[in-house]
Amino acid sequence: MTIINRRHAAALSLAGFVLMSPLTPPWPGRPALADKAHADKPYRLEPIAGSQVKRVILTEKAAKRLDIKTGQMTKDESGRLIAPYQALFYDLKGESWIYANPEPLAFVRQKVSVASVSGDRAILSDGPPDGTRVVTLGVAEIYGTERGVGH
Repeated sequence: MTIINRRHAAALSLAGFVLMSPLTPPWPGRPALADKAHADKPYRLEPIAGSQVKRVILTEKAAKRLDIKTGQMTKDESGRLIAPYQALFYDLKGESWIYANPEPLAFVRQKVSVASVSGDRAILSDGPPDGTRVVTLGVAEIYGTERGVGH
């Protein structure tokens, strides 16, 4: 290869890199790569003031793909707070949590105190109020999304 051909090859390579850069303005009818990557994201994280917990908001498609299911916090006949056992999870420090579902496609991790477990029920000494929707299937996936696992 001659010197001129090498220079042409280097120039073409550089031009290709610049054209494919996320900083390059989009062609008409084509979003910039950085915009497209952001637009295709299946979730959004929102900080919660005064907390290290983030609100996880999934797209409909992501929630369907993860097959997210929810249950409800209740009280038993003696007034104890009950969570579906499937909603309960423990972090690496051994702290117990659940994900509340305050509105469609939105999930907020809440710390709970488990008094005991009986079959498919977790009896809580502290947790979200009676009637709160909580995630029972897809908990690990939401936690991984919030904590940035695999990103």
